[in-house]
Amino acid sequence: MIHAPNLMPDEDARAYWGRVLRLNAVPTSWQAEENFSASIRKHFTTEDCARPELTAVISLVSGMPFSMVVQAHTLVPFHSAVVTAVNGNWCDGSFAFRESRRIATHSRMIRQSLCPACVQEDIDFWGFSYWRRSQQLPGIVCCSKHGGALFRVRENTTWQTMPHEALPEASPESDDVIAHTLENPVLRRYTMACTELLHQPRPLSALQVVRSLQKRAKLVGLAHTGDNSGQKLSGFAADCISGPWLRECWSPPQSRPVVAGLGSLDATLSRLRGPFATNAYALAFALLYDSIDEAFNDLSTPLPPLQALLPSLNEEAQRPCRTAPPRTQEANQQRQKRLHRTAELILNGSSIHDVARTHGWAPPILDRILFNALLSVEQKTPRPGKISDPVPYTDT
Repeated sequence: MIHAPNLMPDEDARAYWGRVLRLNAVPTSWQAEENFSASIRKHFTTEDCARPELTAVISLVSGMPFSMVVQAHTLVPFHSAVVTAVNGNWCDGSFAFRESRRIATHSRMIRQSLCPACVQEDIDFWGFSYWRRSQQLPGIVCCSKHGGALFRVRENTTWQTMPHEALPEASPESDDVIAHTLENPVLRRYTMACTELLHQPRPLSALQVVRSLQKRAKLVGLAHTGDNSGQKLSGFAADCISGPWLRECWSPPQSRPVVAGLGSLDATLSRLRGPFATNAYALAFALLYDSIDEAFNDLSTPLPPLQALLPSLNEEAQRPCRTAPPRTQEANQQRQKRLHRTAELILNGSSIHDVARTHGWAPPILDRILFNALLSVEQKTPRPGKISDPVPYTDT
């Protein structure tokens, strides 16, 4: 007989699985856990699967729909909050989401986090404590409910250890880090952005996000592409949040320059790839917007329809290549049709990398063509303070 407890509110799915293993006296070894998972999967589905996906097994044991487990009890909505292809919700079955689910239910984490006040409340109310997924977000050092410092378990403690058992060995971030986080408005917005991304019902389109961030970067006078001169977003971040939090929660070892740890921020303004860089997107939102509500309102603005992009795409199709002989009229027409089809696929949610490879484009060039088309449309219907010039590019 399998002892299957209920999933608790905001409980991390991997932590829930640790409770299941503990209640069923499963030894803390990979082989024992895999054998137990396989037997459960076979018991519920009559499938002989030696290594079933853990999230699916958790869904079977808890009696909760798979989509709900992923959405409400894993870090998948955070880890893949910004993706190049948006075809549905978090359970669309794509490889990227399968990888996200695997990582979100990994058996160990470098540092697990807990709130002592939450632990005591859980024991008083439920009789036991459990790990909350919202307290495992990268760079979050304070409890969103109680406002106190989160304590870190710095060893690779297994999820079978309950928070109240790990508390004696846990320690908070330094007082300087906590004070810096509470006092710095950018870091307060970063915390809100991470929480908002965790609760998104579906991923955000990278094309939509980069478009918004580019406009905001230009608005505050930053270099919004690699071709522009001026201060980069990473340098701007170092100026705004330089201090204990940056050193402890973001930067690489002290032997490397501080800004080096912020290099991923610059890619949020110019690239549509880079999975699992959601904390960089969250920090970019916090840096470039005065409020998180404003940021997500901007990010929810729909992309223009293909028809609005056609003039810019047609102009691009006719543009001569600097390093090749002039194209014939027929070649230009074929290029125009190919570009229309490519843009249509991307606007409908296809991965820009896959489309570029299939239709013979270099991904960086396709990025720039699409950004030019999007920003050209917005220039024709400008909003005060939000005008942006087309992005320069180099064809091949």
